[in-house]
Amino acid sequence: MIFEDASRCAHRIQREELNRLMLSHYGRQASDITLLREGDNRVFRVHVPEEGSYILRLHTSGRHTPEALTSELEWLNVLAHGTPLRVPQPVRSVFNSLVVPVAFEASLSVLCTLFTWLEGESLPEGEEFTLEQAANVGQILARLHVEAERFQAPVHFERPEYNSAYFLSCGEEFKQNLASSVDPRRLDLLNDCLVQLLQGLGPLEEAAGGFGIVHADVHPGNFLQHNNELALIDFDRCGWGPLLLDLAHADLAMDVRARAALMSGYTRIRPLPADYEQSLKALRVLAAIENLTVLSRRPHELPFVLEAMPTVEQALCGLIRS
Repeated sequence: MIFEDASRCAHRIQREELNRLMLSHYGRQASDITLLREGDNRVFRVHVPEEGSYILRLHTSGRHTPEALTSELEWLNVLAHGTPLRVPQPVRSVFNSLVVPVAFEASLSVLCTLFTWLEGESLPEGEEFTLEQAANVGQILARLHVEAERFQAPVHFERPEYNSAYFLSCGEEFKQNLASSVDPRRLDLLNDCLVQLLQGLGPLEEAAGGFGIVHADVHPGNFLQHNNELALIDFDRCGWGPLLLDLAHADLAMDVRARAALMSGYTRIRPLPADYEQSLKALRVLAAIENLTVLSRRPHELPFVLEAMPTVEQALCGLIRS
């Protein structure tokens, strides 16, 4: 099976095929299937009479191996059963598998995963967290990181690592993606500063605040709100990294007061070392560069990337000078 080319056939998948998938692999007859999100994955809401709804995820980008997806779902099971966090719970197939390869065409296969439905409304993407939400996010991340510190990964556990090499690769990709839109000398300077920042930080595995499994994609669009409580969803990017990276991603969508609420909520549950602030500032810049790199892959996002770039450059140069 060729998982890398799955996106070519994903758009041609018909509802009847999804119905057959649910019945043959999960033993459930769907009465309604609705497309919720389309990007690296195609995400569907599947309604099953007398049971309720599920989330069906088709991994159409080919970014993760079956082993990496299984590891993500094993981590979600740890969080679901070992913490008070509300997270999507994986559903095993009738063959007791967490990840199901399904052939929709003779030479192509898509990896599928199924989750329990979480009640809640999505927070608007592109908007900042409110003060109350920021404090709630801090508590959620603290509980996530407490469990991450305790977690003993099994031998087969496979997830990406957000280390210096990863962020250097982001800088190189950003340079390539913007080569026709930005002065090459400006891009070279940004990459030189990125190298200096990472050298100054030292190994991210030893960063202040600890190292472990991070969500790695904390922003308003990955939270659901229900009865004034938030739930963190979409662990597709989870992997090994400095725990402060999640806080860095979160506070990109916050003003100064919301950042204070975030840290207050976090430290109420998980204390941080006295020297964490400088590391958090650096990781905030790394998170911003990573975000711009992802957006630079999409031509329609180019105006936003060019508009945001000076702010990131200023923050990066400021850290180097300090």
